[in-house]
Amino acid sequence: HRGIHLNVSIPETGENQPIYALSKGTIDQINLCLRFSLLQFHTDCTDTVLPLILDDYFVHFDEVRIQNTLKLLNELGSMGYQVILCTCRQGERQRLDQLGIDYHLLKL
Repeated sequence: HRGIHLNVSIPETGENQPIYALSKGTIDQINLCLRFSLLQFHTDCTDTVLPLILDDYFVHFDEVRIQNTLKLLNELGSMGYQVILCTCRQGERQRLDQLGIDYHLLKL
């Protein structure tokens, strides 16, 4: 097969597994980490800060993943990045309020 094939090491078993064998939530977390890395790399190389746009990104996340990711997005925002979180659900806003994270709400 052509293209990039990603494998991950499973901590509990020590096995290497193809990324598609993971849960959708775990794959989404890996995707988000790669996006963070690309944003930081782009900023370091060009001195241009791009926004991070997430559209209904937490669909496959459990509660712990959502809260930890929102905290990480808050850190990213405090570093000067603009984070745009699009969602049709109220849960993210409630979690932001519970965590004391400042945000601007736009309703369409």
